[in-house]
Amino acid sequence: MQETIEKWTESPVADARLDGKPGVSLRLLAEADLPRKTFVDNFYFTGVYVMRCYAGAFRFSFDDRDPFTLHAGELVVVYPGHYVTVAARHARNRLLYCIFDGPDAPRFFDDLGFFDCARGRTAPRIGAFRELQRQAASPEGRTEAGHRAALRLLADIHVSQLRDLRANGRAFLYDAAYRIHANLAKGVVRLEPLCAELKTSRSHLHRVFADAGLPSPSEIIRREQLRLAVRLLRQETLPIPEVMEKCGFISQAHFSTFIKRHTGHTPSEIRRGA
Repeated sequence: MQETIEKWTESPVADARLDGKPGVSLRLLAEADLPRKTFVDNFYFTGVYVMRCYAGAFRFSFDDRDPFTLHAGELVVVYPGHYVTVAARHARNRLLYCIFDGPDAPRFFDDLGFFDCARGRTAPRIGAFRELQRQAASPEGRTEAGHRAALRLLADIHVSQLRDLRANGRAFLYDAAYRIHANLAKGVVRLEPLCAELKTSRSHLHRVFADAGLPSPSEIIRREQLRLAVRLLRQETLPIPEVMEKCGFISQAHFSTFIKRHTGHTPSEIRRGA
């Protein structure tokens, strides 16, 4: 990240509100106020990034999905595992963002109703973020109790922003995305049962995602299957047939073809470090 960022927290601190989710911590709470420039250049995201634009606009480009622009008053949540370039577009641009670490961080945001690269127009909460800044920057905010108080306020802001997003007509979209990720976690990736759960047609489901500027449900499933498969193959803790099943494949030939087509390597080659 760039020198324009002011760090408000220096070390990961678990949020007391995340009881039951011990694998979640806040690595950084920061602000960027900058002119038109590239803010992040092909940077690998290792945590869950929650970003809110207050002025100007920021263009997000990815190595593995379509780009989008975050405008003033909008929020974005980007999960780990992407190479991202972020460019400030206007003469003055202001971004506040948080980085959450830990193995349970993505699931925590799933449970709130967010999903990878979720975005939407939400009501301004500048006052709440100023209070968050005041808490985190004060001497008391440098203590563990102060960190916890700031994180509780942050959690309240996220939940209230989520309510705004749902109230602005995106409830169906969030419900669909949440179910997709929940099904992926169980290795169930077929769209027909998902459409039955949502009481909608496949064409309508794809149209809702397209209208929101998001990849199609089929594309989301494909990308998440690939990311999970490569991660499990590289860990070398499961036999390849078990990796295949965890990623929702029933045919080893189909699994091998899928991996080869999207990575250029067979599952065995990836396991050997290709």
